[in-house]
Formats: sequence, C-alpha cells, structure tokens
Amino acid sequence: MAIAASEPTVGLQEKQLDDPVAKVTNFAVQAEALQNPLDFDQFSSLAGSFGDLLRSNLATYVIDREMKALAADPRYIGPEATPQDYVSVSVGESWSLGIRRVAPNLPPTTKMLSTNTHLMFGFLAVASPVDVEQFSMDPLTVSDVFDPALRLTRGRSLSMSRGDVYIGRAGDDVHRVAPMASGALCLVLQSADAVPYRWEFDVETLRPTTMLPADPENARLCFVIRYLATTRDPSSLASIHALTDHSDHVVRWTAVRGVMALSAAAGQKLLSRSLTDSHPHIRAAARRSIEVLPSESEHGTHA
Repeated sequence: MAIAASEPTVGLQEKQLDDPVAKVTNFAVQAEALQNPLDFDQFSSLAGSFGDLLRSNLATYVIDREMKALAADPRYIGPEATPQDYVSVSVGESWSLGIRRVAPNLPPTTKMLSTNTHLMFGFLAVASPVDVEQFSMDPLTVSDVFDPALRLTRGRSLSMSRGDVYIGRAGDDVHRVAPMASGALCLVLQSADAVPYRWEFDVETLRPTTMLPADPENARLCFVIRYLATTRDPSSLASIHALTDHSDHVVRWTAVRGVMALSAAAGQKLLSRSLTDSHPHIRAAARRSIEVLPSESEHGTHA
C-alpha cells in the first residue's frame, strides 16, 4: 500500500495536458501497454498518469458528457451497467477507470473489505483533506482459506488532498475512508481480479468475519443463501442443499451453513461429509463447527 503526491507524466504538450480527453487517452495507452497489469509493480507505475487525471478538469468533462447523453436519450444508463454513484470513464482489457460519488455524512462503517483487485484512487473534487486509515493482511495468508485467528495489521493514518494517489495491493490492502461533511468525487482505477476472494473484517476487533467470492455470480449466490437461511423457511432447504456441491468452496460452505440453519439433522450430516471435502477451508470450518455443537453451530464464526 502506498500514497504518493504523483509527478505529472511527460510526453504530452502542455496544452494537451489541460485537455481531459487527451489525458484519458494518454492514460489508456499507458495502461494497455503494460505487459502484465496484474503485476502490482507494473500497475503502480500508472500513478503518474493517474495523478495527471486528478489535477485535470476531468470531473466537469465527464459530468457534461453524461448530461448531454441523458438529454439526448432519457433511457441512457451510461457505457457500463454500473451503480448510480459510479460513472465509467474508460475500460481496458484488464483495468477499469471511473468516478465514484462519495455521499456526505455517511454513518461510520462497522465492516471493512479487502480488495480482490489492485486499486488506485484519489479525489477529483473534495472540500478538505480526507482521512484514510490503512490496514494490511498477513502476507502469509492463503487468500482462499478462512482463518478466524487472523488480525489486520494497522498501518498509517493518511490525510489525502486532491492530487494524492492511494495504491492498494489485491489480497493485502484494507482501508477505511472517514465520513466527509460535504462528500467528494473519487477517481478509481481497478485491475481485473487478481485474487478470487475478499475478506470482511470487523472494524473494532480487526478480525475476519466472513470471506466473499470476487465473482459476482457466486457472491450473489452467497447473499441469497444467507437471506433464505434467515427466513427459516423449510421450503428453501432443497434449493440450498443442492448448492452444497457447488464448484466454489465458499458457496459450498455457505450452503452448508444455510442447511444447518434450516435443519439440524441435515446440517450435521453435511458437517460430517465436509470433514473430507477437497478444500482445506471447508475441512477446517467443519471441524470448528463440530467442536461447538450442538448449542453454537448455527451461530458461530462465518467461515
């Protein structure tokens, strides 16, 4: 993880550097020229061009572009199917660049997520410096094996102004942005998925609470399983049980826990079967769950 007051890139005439279109084009050319965008050092080399974008009038240009497109077609939803608080600026083969609106006075978060992509962000429009807390996962952590004993290492407390660039490594970086009274516009660069899972951590204990698939479809499956489990509706049992054979081990274990919530008998059978699962995450989680049966198996750590 790093923060830097980036130096302007060279190779463009000064007049061009004032043109956000030219800056985006220059950035895209450099990003596409990377031999391996998933290599963290190569990804980090884009900080100079990224800083050029932060110092430009990119936000004004993009907002004007979107407003004109919306005026021309009220059904316009942007170049990507993105959330309402995000506008895509440019997309490459292994990276995406966009502007995210950070709403003012957001309540303090109780959870933090690790990044499954290499990440770079900075502020295009912000009224005052923004406080950012850095944390790091254990570099020896196996990213696809949940370890409830892991504890985040607290890093630096940063104060980011316009032009500062934050860089985070996939599978290691965890950060928290402090609430802002006036909100902000944040420029975000992400690589393609570099690790397959994201870890969720409790803000107070810095311990992990669950692990989530980076794949959107598998993440949705986990969400649906957990939702159905909370309803305690036995009619969902067959559908959830079928997912205990899913190819993704996090989906499999989430399904096992879902079955446990709906049927103690079926859940105990799955726990026994899970002791010989092909993935060490599930074998270890099953052992932990069996150790606390029968009173706590439905309420233990989300492994």
